[in-house]
Amino acid sequence: MVMGWNWRKALKNRKTVFVFMVLIMMTAFFAGRHVYYRHQAEKKLDEFIAAYPFPKGKVTIDKLYQPMKEAHAYVKEVHINRKPDNYYVFSYSRDDRKVDLSGVLDHGEWFGMDDALYQKLDYQPSQEFIKKYKHQ
Repeated sequence: MVMGWNWRKALKNRKTVFVFMVLIMMTAFFAGRHVYYRHQAEKKLDEFIAAYPFPKGKVTIDKLYQPMKEAHAYVKEVHINRKPDNYYVFSYSRDDRKVDLSGVLDHGEWFGMDDALYQKLDYQPSQEFIKKYKHQ
């Protein structure tokens, strides 16, 4: 056998490097896309939470999270300090790019802004907020 370049080994190494490069590029793409969507959601949710007439110092805003069952949604909860079982849920849907607002009483079921139970929550939306919410 003649000493020299082993073409089969070199070709196998090129294929391996190519496969790894494709995997790295795909991972970077999906990680970047996740960061972008998360940033967009947080920005939009913060905008709506700031527009809602919550009194300063009377509520606690939880960090943004992504529910396991809703892969295309991001959620922020706003808890009332003196009633932690009653809270507001602002959720952003990546598919339709809209913010949805729900309420929760005594850790029960979620209900929408149009539901009669929403009136039992401490802080009601202003007309400006309702207008912004309906026209998104």
